[in-house]
Amino acid sequence: EESKFSGSKELIGQWHPPEQGLLKINVDAARTPEEVGIGVIVRDDEGQIMAAFEERIGKTSSAEFSEILAVIKGLEWAKEVGIDVDSRN
Repeated sequence: EESKFSGSKELIGQWHPPEQGLLKINVDAARTPEEVGIGVIVRDDEGQIMAAFEERIGKTSSAEFSEILAVIKGLEWAKEVGIDVDSRN
């Protein structure tokens, strides 16, 4: 079944791992007129997936707000599952 969420099919950049011993959290959001889907992935310095999360939420006012919401929810989720969140790196 094809997803009803649409996002950019163009790659903006290449993923770069965090420094050795750290984790990196990446988030994304996709929206339809009815709802927004967010995804969060946590990888280690070797690119191994350590954890992942997805959630469908209600409508948002814009694509930008959807992305901001994905960041907020991603950080909240990371804290809930015990991932030390530090934005200095």
